[in-house]
Parts: sequence; C-alpha cells; structure tokens
Amino acid sequence: MKKTNRLQKVSSFFTLVVFGVVVFSAAACAATLPMPPDTADRTYLGLPDAETFVLADIKTPVIIAEFFSYYCNLCRKEAGLVNELYSLIAGDTSLNKKIKMVGIGIGNSLKDVSAFRKKYTVAFPLVPDKKVAVMKSMNVKSTPTFLVLKKKPDGSLEKVLMKSGPLGNPKAFLDEVRKQAGL
Repeated sequence: MKKTNRLQKVSSFFTLVVFGVVVFSAAACAATLPMPPDTADRTYLGLPDAETFVLADIKTPVIIAEFFSYYCNLCRKEAGLVNELYSLIAGDTSLNKKIKMVGIGIGNSLKDVSAFRKKYTVAFPLVPDKKVAVMKSMNVKSTPTFLVLKKKPDGSLEKVLMKSGPLGNPKAFLDEVRKQAGL
C-alpha cells in the first residue's frame, strides 16, 4: 500500500509540474505590452506595426527579458553591466540573430522607460508594463530579474533561466544563457 501512495504522490507532482508549464506558456502569450514607439526597436524585435505585442511575437529563438524599474536603485546601478551584456550579444555574429533583449519597465510609464533609456544609454528596446501584467504572468517577484525564454516549435515560450538580483559578470551570464538555451 505504501508503494501505491508514493507512486500516486510522484504522479501528482509530475502532473502539477506539467500543468505549471502549460499555464506559464498560456500566460506568457496572453499578457500584452505596448509596441515600442521607435521603428528601429520594432525592427530589431521583428515586430509588425500594431498597438501591442506579446513576448512570443518577438522573432528570435531566445529572448532575454530584463524586468526593471525606473525607481529601482539596483537596476540603475546595474545598467552598465546590462548594456555590456547587450554589446556582447550584438557583437557576436553567432548570437545576434539568435538572442534578442528587451527591457520591461515594471509599473513604469512610457515616460519613465524613455528617461531610463536616455540616462543610461540603453541600446535595446525598453517597454512599460504599467499594470505589471507581464511581471505577474511570468511569476517575477522583484527587480531586476532576468528571464531567458526559448521559443518552442509551436511558437510558445519556455522559461529556461531566471535570475533575480544583480546580473554579475555579463560574460558568465551569457555563457549560462547559451548552456540553458542550447546555443
């Protein structure tokens, strides 16, 4: 009888894990963000002209989404390291078509993310998530958080890496992204 109970518990656990992945994929596709106003940003992300987009619309196999806030002191302090991460990707011809970065300003307005981008000379697109819908759908709890998403053949997104807090060494982080995303 004990073996049956253990088997039932293990089976229930795996059902919960699989269910969680499906919910994550559905939520990731449902939460919308405002379209970046800059044409170059839309082109970089491979987005059509529209008012909103979802992360799964980004035309790339791997997305690094930085959840930040204009009001987050650590986000401001780490901006240079995040810019360095972007430069490492942009300068690597084996990666710059496979990985795209986007910053998602939690609870921020377009004015906030534009000011952050200008002050810290951020080269990749930043978009506001004023109602924190994407943050909630991705189960992000704090800023900064770096979420690495891999596009599956069906177009849904799989979370392969999540790092909250300081980025640390950009090259080491990129190496971990490559490993976890299979690049």
